[in-house]
Amino acid sequence: MFCLFPYFGREILKIEPADTYSIEELTEAYNQTRQDYIVPMPMTTNRLQEYVQAYDVDLAQSCVVLETDDSDLIIGLGMLGTRENRSWITRVGVLPYTRKLGAGGTIICELIKNSEKIKLGETWL
Repeated sequence: MFCLFPYFGREILKIEPADTYSIEELTEAYNQTRQDYIVPMPMTTNRLQEYVQAYDVDLAQSCVVLETDDSDLIIGLGMLGTRENRSWITRVGVLPYTRKLGAGGTIICELIKNSEKIKLGETWL
């Protein structure tokens, strides 16, 4: 698989596993990245933790995308669910004012790569 997002000739994004962040940080990022969706579905910390457990979200294989400047602002996140012989991409969001920089594509590519790494039979988008 090949994914390339040049970010206008300079690296402005970095990717980290979601499990390096607390559930509180992930909840805040989730709510910020999905605030302008048609159906925003805001989460509380408890609801996000329940979602992670109920839908078998693997936070080690899920990711956050950050700006590489000094702020380390989380501009996007995506979650990967895993069960039996399949995985699925769920809960992808990017901050509204940072869209069109390739963060969404970066998240999708990273989740597909992570799914391939753990050798499940199929990945649902």
